[in-house]
Amino acid sequence: MGRVARRATLKPKPFVADQTRMSDSSAWRILRDRRDPEFWFPLILVLLVVIPVGWAGISWTESYLAELQRHAQENPKYGVEEGTALLRLVVRTFAAGVLCFAIYLFLLCRQAREEAQLPPSGWWSLGAWRARVGESARTRAQWGMRLSVFLALLVPTMLLLLESVLQTLLSS
Repeated sequence: MGRVARRATLKPKPFVADQTRMSDSSAWRILRDRRDPEFWFPLILVLLVVIPVGWAGISWTESYLAELQRHAQENPKYGVEEGTALLRLVVRTFAAGVLCFAIYLFLLCRQAREEAQLPPSGWWSLGAWRARVGESARTRAQWGMRLSVFLALLVPTMLLLLESVLQTLLSS
């Protein structure tokens, strides 16, 4: 009864690169501190480049669609032709983006499977704070490769579906 429990003071551990922490079935390797510029570079790139480009694309599309509606009211055949061309352009651009992502994902996962680290070392890990290592990384890399093949096979299917829908709509 006379004992007083003493609390231990927790001191923060200093950061050491390439620390490995084991959990139940996987291991994590700490790649860099969150204060490292390589951790923040991708976020800053998105904020400074990708968001303004996306905003410019949206504003251009809105003005283009308003002009297309104005012309379509005057000449409906012109509106159908231009709308079809715009839809084809959008779907083909999206399909090209999906295909590029599938190629990137396949290359990343192939490298990760060889190194047993996800994301693999080098520029692949730019922006990553930690990486999964070991057999768990290999398994996830194999699933990523399967997903990339599925996405690559989805692209021609998407394009064929677009043409089929457009043929059906234009023939009626």
